[in-house]
Amino acid sequence: MYNLTVDEAHTFFVGDGQWLVHNCAAGLGGILKGATGGPYEITKPNLLGDIDQTLKYPYYDEVSRGQFELFVNQDGKLVNSRGELLDQGTFRFPDFTTVMSPDGHIYLARTASIENLHHSSFLAGGDVAYAGEVTIKSGILYELNYLSGHYHTNLDMLYQFLAELRARGADTSHAIPP
Repeated sequence: MYNLTVDEAHTFFVGDGQWLVHNCAAGLGGILKGATGGPYEITKPNLLGDIDQTLKYPYYDEVSRGQFELFVNQDGKLVNSRGELLDQGTFRFPDFTTVMSPDGHIYLARTASIENLHHSSFLAGGDVAYAGEVTIKSGILYELNYLSGHYHTNLDMLYQFLAELRARGADTSHAIPP
């Protein structure tokens, strides 16, 4: 096994057979108990570079990631760490890069708001219980998926993310899973 550092590339060819590789998730999973009871299935980051800072992904420590934490207000609306309603405006597609940590903390940011932001950025390459993209308008979740090039997530993880939001009192009645 080799650890590779590939600057500025997510997809590349390897080996004599020239296999096309794109952030091959290791698929290593487990079960951890979440903040609201879990248990949550988790996935680990891929083995092709998420841990390597030379790829120039921002990685946030426990203190700095707090600015990205999602909360639910008393009206069941999704708000940021300052208590402001989350809203992606008129953009049509899911625009918030989102992860849920194994202990149930949820972090998100507008996809284009931070250069080279990736799902692995929020937890510094650590394990996640969900990774995907969401559409939020006026604090209401409308669409979500489990698309991530850095984690091998699945539909079960998406549903555990929804369950965590519901347990916090979020209005998920408009949410349309893939």
